[in-house]
Amino acid sequence: MFQRVPIWKRLLHDRDEVRIVALNLIPVFGIVLLDWSVLVVLLLYWLEGWMIIGIGLLQMNMAFGAPDPDPGDEPVFAQASPAAQSMVLTLFFFVFYAIAMSVHSAFLLSFFDVDGLAGDEVTALGPALTAVKIVVVTSWPAALGLFVSHALDFKNNFLNGALRGDGILLNGLLAPLYACLPVARVFLMQVVVLGSGFLVLLFQLEAVALALFVLLKGGSDLWVHRTLRRWFGGEEGVVSSE
Repeated sequence: MFQRVPIWKRLLHDRDEVRIVALNLIPVFGIVLLDWSVLVVLLLYWLEGWMIIGIGLLQMNMAFGAPDPDPGDEPVFAQASPAAQSMVLTLFFFVFYAIAMSVHSAFLLSFFDVDGLAGDEVTALGPALTAVKIVVVTSWPAALGLFVSHALDFKNNFLNGALRGDGILLNGLLAPLYACLPVARVFLMQVVVLGSGFLVLLFQLEAVALALFVLLKGGSDLWVHRTLRRWFGGEEGVVSSE
């Protein structure tokens, strides 16, 4: 018999969710103790968007490489090899995301670089590489923490869920879906991040912006984590009881 676990108990007993909540407190730590500017926080989560995109493309390629779920049927993609399908779609999605994220980084540097962190390097390096350099110089431990967190989610939810066959079918038909998922997640994340940034830039409401950021960004990350866990075959919010 199963019963639903209250949210506060689930947070205390789920190490993955504790990690997600802790990482979403990074901006509070950085702004209060390390004197981060709004731009540094925005670029940090812009870089997190690239991490989400990279994992989505990796999942797509692994889905193409998975065996046919019904060996008795003909392969779904009989006209081309999975490797060719994967290569074409990876190139397409990478170019799409690279253009979108480069424009987004230029937007962030144009509107939020009130301290002149980018300097003249935008012209020399381009907005995307300039954004990466600012994150590396100002907040690389936080970026490393976000990378490790997403790597753990990839391992726990995808490798230990979908690839075991416990969750949704993993095959060529679903492969492009993995590359499309980051669109929704990155868009949702950037709406929250940008909304918080404009509260600070236009109204000087640092405390309100931080509170909204932690609640909305942390809440959306938890929702995505739980959704992917259910989708890829994990159990969420239940414990066994006699």
